Amino acid sequence: MADRTVRRLRRLITELSRSDADKLLDEIVQVAAEICAVEYAGVMEIDAVQGVARPVHARTPEGDSPQVLARLATGGILPASAAQEPVRTWIGEWCVLSAPMPVTTRSQAVIWVAGRAFDEHEEELLVRFATAAARALEAHRDVETAVRMLRGVHAFSKT
Repeated sequence: MADRTVRRLRRLITELSRSDADKLLDEIVQVAAEICAVEYAGVMEIDAVQGVARPVHARTPEGDSPQVLARLATGGILPASAAQEPVRTWIGEWCVLSAPMPVTTRSQAVIWVAGRAFDEHEEELLVRFATAAARALEAHRDVETAVRMLRGVHAFSKT
């Protein structure tokens, strides 16, 4: 391969590699919290077969994360969310609204917001946002796959 082509390939790999999955997930959670005007939001991965939920990312006030995740784990909201429909439930004085993120993985993902009562309009917004956010995460995974493939092409072009 010509040097010019190798340089262009390297630039393409660099540009595509700039995207950071953790930053994308953080932005998704921040926007969910802002859409619903709450301080508490996050994404959980649910293994419906084993009935367990794993926090992927959470937004909470400083130092409050362990308590929030404990409330969610004991509140029954996450296993109920495995039904792939939005769930609005009360855990003590807390209302938690969760919506499925339709992703094409083995596990299920749920985006949640918490801290006050939610109406049907907010539920609809969160459901629509969850769908868009899931697509964004899947597109990011596709870009990561493309970068790995391009690195292989680049490696072979050096020989």
